[in-house]
Amino acid sequence: MSCCVQRRRVALSPELVSEVYEHHMTKLFFPNLLQYLSSGPMLVLQLARERAVSYLAELCGPTNPVRARITHPDWSVLVV
Repeated sequence: MSCCVQRRRVALSPELVSEVYEHHMTKLFFPNLLQYLSSGPMLVLQLARERAVSYLAELCGPTNPVRARITHPDWSVLVV
């Protein structure tokens, strides 16, 4: 079952990133987050499905590389 209704490539300004992630502004990683998210275009998805975000996260797999090696060992060949 598909859950992506629309996709669009956008570039976020540092100001917009700061507004969206305002709750992280005091965290040590915020400057890196700001730089990364405003460094170039990104793909934005509009999802329409019951529990769409958790579905997409499961589809993408674990974000922790140590856990990924254990739970998805064959996926490592896909990483460039």
